[in-house]
Amino acid sequence: MKARMMMGAALVLGLGLTACGGNAGSVPPTGTPGTGGGGGGTALPAELQGEWNYGTISPIEYYDPTSGQYAEASGTSDILKFTADGTYERTGITVVTTYNCTSKILLHQTGIVTLSGTTLTLTPKVSLAKGYRCSPSDAFENRALNTSVNTWNVAGSGAQAVLTLGDPDHQAVDSHYNRPRGTSTPGSGGAAGSIKGTLHVAKSGETIGAVSVFACPASGTCAAAGDAFRYTHPGDLGTSGSYVLGNVTNVPHNVFAWTDVNDNNQVDAGDMYGVYTSDGQSVTAVTPPAQGIDITLSKLTPDDVQ
Repeated sequence: MKARMMMGAALVLGLGLTACGGNAGSVPPTGTPGTGGGGGGTALPAELQGEWNYGTISPIEYYDPTSGQYAEASGTSDILKFTADGTYERTGITVVTTYNCTSKILLHQTGIVTLSGTTLTLTPKVSLAKGYRCSPSDAFENRALNTSVNTWNVAGSGAQAVLTLGDPDHQAVDSHYNRPRGTSTPGSGGAAGSIKGTLHVAKSGETIGAVSVFACPASGTCAAAGDAFRYTHPGDLGTSGSYVLGNVTNVPHNVFAWTDVNDNNQVDAGDMYGVYTSDGQSVTAVTPPAQGIDITLSKLTPDDVQ
């Protein structure tokens, strides 16, 4: 595991922390990594993380010449939000209007995501569907936890990315989801949101101290990131604490935390260090907005920094 984490940390730190005035020196591995919030699902690839939108609901009524009345328009909207640790939130609305009969269904779910090759399974832990048929007086409510099994594929990136969810049995038409308006295209420098999580120590008796948390584009190094580089100083922490990295561009980022214990601007023995990883073996990139990006820090030994 150490060899993999060392390679991952090298990708994160690159040539050093010159972007924030330090010099990383030799690149260490992490200690016991965080688990990404313990979502229970599959660690999701960066291309799948974040928000996806499907369909639209027209706010404009239309005139029905048969009845001589105005009626509500029809449509469907579905919003999926995936986190790095394999959880999801789903919010949907469907409006169906036929002549003077309008029916509405509202859906909200939270649960876990599991991936197996090209199969994506959504397993709700909480679900509420409510609405009415033709009249609010004919209302209904359903809390059934129905698992959804789909094929999946992401084409393109940034603002042009398209997520396709399909029926494994090919009995239904594929659904195509887009990124929300305002999502930046890689390289455009646009801001998409924040990265949030908590920091923990690996061993009893250790403290985090005056830690800094960094996010660097996974495609390069912190030193070469320019305006895409982000860091924050949550303060002098004890054994745990939270952090927020704001205004992070909408591209995959590696996230790591470092406490320069001896204040020499070099990563060396005695420092506290950790990288976000979803599997405990390699660095996991995250695309904002993302939460539950938890990092466990451990004290580096002389062997770690050789």
